Amino acid sequence: MTDTTTKSNNEIEELKAKLKILESNHPSEIVEIDELIKLPDEEPEDNKIQKEKKPRKKPSGPPSEKQLEALKKGQARMAEIRKKQREDATERKEKEKEELERKIVEKAILLKRKQLKKIKVLEELSDEETTKEKEIQKQKQRPPTVVIPPNPYDTFKQKFNIR
Repeated sequence: MTDTTTKSNNEIEELKAKLKILESNHPSEIVEIDELIKLPDEEPEDNKIQKEKKPRKKPSGPPSEKQLEALKKGQARMAEIRKKQREDATERKEKEKEELERKIVEKAILLKRKQLKKIKVLEELSDEETTKEKEIQKQKQRPPTVVIPPNPYDTFKQKFNIR
C-alpha cells in the first residue's frame, strides 16, 4: 500500500512540476505540450467497428468442480477485499473526524483569543474615553477665544506689494 501511495505522490509531484512549467511566463522554459501531456493512443474508427463484441455463449451443462472451486475462491477473495475496503473507509472517516475536531478546536482558540483582545482594547478605550471626556469638560469650561479678523486695508497692501 505504501508503494502505491509513494507512486501516486510522485505522479502528483511530476504533474505539479509540469503545471509550473506550463504556467511560467518565460517562453524559454516552455516545453512542447505533447511531451508533457501523454494522451492514450486512440484507435481509428475503422478498428472500433471491427471489434464489435460478440455475445457470450452460455455454458451448456452444469458447472464443473474446478469452476465451482474457482467461483468460491473468487467470492472469498472479493469478501476479503470488501472487508478491507470497509476497514479502510472507517479508518479514513475516523482520521477525517479527528482532523476536523482538531481544526474546530484550533479555530475556537483563535476566536477566543480575538475576543479577549477585543475586550482588552474596549476596556482600554473606555478608560481613555473617560480621560478624554474629562479633558473635553475642562476645555468647555474655558472661555472661548475670539479671533480678530485682519484689517482689510493691510491685507490689500500686502497682496499687491504696496508700501
